[in-house]
Amino acid sequence: MEETRNKVVNEVEESLGIFEEYRQKFTEAIEKEKERVRKQAEQESVDIIAAAEQKAQQITKETIREAENESDRILTRSRELAGQIISEVERFAEVVTKVKQEVEQEIEKAIDETRSRLEKDFEKSIKVITEVRQKLKQVTEAAEHETSEEFEPQGESVEPVPATTYERKEVVEPTVPEAHDSASREVDDDKLFVGTLELDITPPGDSASLERLQKRLSQIPGLELLLVNDSADERTRITVFIAKPLPLIRTLKEMAPVRDAVKDKDGIQVVLQASDGWMG
Repeated sequence: MEETRNKVVNEVEESLGIFEEYRQKFTEAIEKEKERVRKQAEQESVDIIAAAEQKAQQITKETIREAENESDRILTRSRELAGQIISEVERFAEVVTKVKQEVEQEIEKAIDETRSRLEKDFEKSIKVITEVRQKLKQVTEAAEHETSEEFEPQGESVEPVPATTYERKEVVEPTVPEAHDSASREVDDDKLFVGTLELDITPPGDSASLERLQKRLSQIPGLELLLVNDSADERTRITVFIAKPLPLIRTLKEMAPVRDAVKDKDGIQVVLQASDGWMG
């Protein structure tokens, strides 16, 4: 806008300059004509001088009229140009405002859609978690009910397993033959275990025996290996989860890599034999 205004002012000033230049030229022309007439006055009549003055005045008027017309044309064109620029600026402002409104609407729409989708996903997650909790509760209640119905009438006991702990404990080397008498060992062999349990693997044995034991444990239905923790004192602890009651001590004793297995307060101590001491 400032540039256009300056342009209009410059054009007006230029027109005025042209007008002034014409005026000066015509004044000079008049003066020259008068001088010429005066020189001829000695020889010509007063009528010639009057005609010359009239002619000069006519020329001056025509020149002024042309200058004024040119100035009017310049001013009119300048006003038209200024009006066009103002219209373009206003139209641009309207477009900017419209685009801004559309962008704000799109952003608001995207935010609403995202919020709605997140709320739906959250509701689905809550629903799935609730269903899983209900199913776990049903499975747990069914397992407890099945255990109480299946084993209590026969006088068998399900060994409760303490909460899983991964702290290192000092374990005395088991003297398996002297640990229990034959009657108590038979009772331990038939004990049923369910839940999370820790197996304390005692040397002798070797890596092959340990790998064989892990493989055989992973093949037991309803038993899952959770953690194998090697220690610096050549002992290894294997944490397992038992889904259904299982006579684990008897099952362990029937495995080729196991020389003996006895129950202790923290779980079951397992004594392995060297890999050259078992077959299959």
